Parts: sequence; C-alpha cells; structure tokens
Amino acid sequence: MLKKICTLGLALTAALTMAAEAQKMAVVDMEVIIRSHPKAEQNDKALRAKQAELESQRDALLAELKAKEDKIVQLEKDIRTNPMYTEKMKADKAQEGRALVQDLQKAEKEIRGKVAEMQRELSREERKLFAEIMADIQAGVKAVSEANGITFVLDASAYRTGAPIPIIVYNTPNTDITDAVIKAIGGTRKALPAAE
Repeated sequence: MLKKICTLGLALTAALTMAAEAQKMAVVDMEVIIRSHPKAEQNDKALRAKQAELESQRDALLAELKAKEDKIVQLEKDIRTNPMYTEKMKADKAQEGRALVQDLQKAEKEIRGKVAEMQRELSREERKLFAEIMADIQAGVKAVSEANGITFVLDASAYRTGAPIPIIVYNTPNTDITDAVIKAIGGTRKALPAAE
C-alpha cells in the first residue's frame, strides 16, 4: 500500500513538473512600463492642465459664494448699526436677509454638486488616459509573449497596495477557462461595462 502511494506521488510529481515545464512564464514590472510609456508624460501634463482648469472654475464659483456671504454679513451689520432704519425698514431688510440666506444655501448646494462633477470629470479623464496606455502596453506584452512562446506574464509590481493593474497581464486564449466556468455555473457571458 505504501509503495503504491509513493509510486502515485512520484507519478503525480512527474506529471506536474512536465505540465509546469510546458508552460513558459515571464514577469514584467508594470509600474516601470507605465511610467516608460511614450504618452505617460504627455498624459500627466494634460491631467495637470485639466485639473488647473477645473480648479479655476471652482475658485470662480467659490468667489461668487463669498460675495453672497459678504452681502449677508453687511446687511446684518446695517440692520444692527444703521440708526436711520425704522422698524419697518429693519423688518424689510431682515426679510431680504432671509431670502439671501436661502439663496446662499441653494448656491452652496449647487456649487458642491458642480465641484463633485468636476472631480468626477477629472477621474473619468484620468481613467480614459490610463486605459489608452494600458491597451498599448497589453498589446506590446502580447506581441513579445507570442514572439517568444510565453504563455503567462505576471506583474512583478502587483504586490503594491491599491495598484489598479491586473496581476496576469497576458495569457494565451486556450488557458482562459472563463467561458467554461460560466457554463458550469449556468450563467451567460456578459460584457463588462464601458469605462466612463
């Protein structure tokens, strides 16, 4: 019995070794490749310019908000300190102040929404530019891999926390069992949503 188990173990080890040797693997440092891409610096400049443009728009909106706040503060000061105001005038100015406060609150909400949209716009632009670079890199990895008979390419820099790069950058189509797994679980293949 022990002899059969040892023989089976040796056979299994030999089979696994032969299977592993049949697969040719390589590694890349995706972080270095991304930084070395011809468009990396150009994309960084474009993102910085877009960010500066959006910050300028944000600052203009905040200046409008500040002007409204200053107007409310001045109105409140006038109500308290202007001896020429009658009670009726003070009541009218107080009503005007309440309307200005409501307008200010509405403007603050609108500005928060606009600033959030600006941040989303910048994020979309960053993802778009990154996706273009990644498409080029993946095509390059594929070309080099196919030319050299490489089956798997692993990212040597993937251990970094938060890296939005897949660990396996390329594998030959016949090693992808995605469709078989989907079929096994009774699913239907669905396309990934397009990046915004």
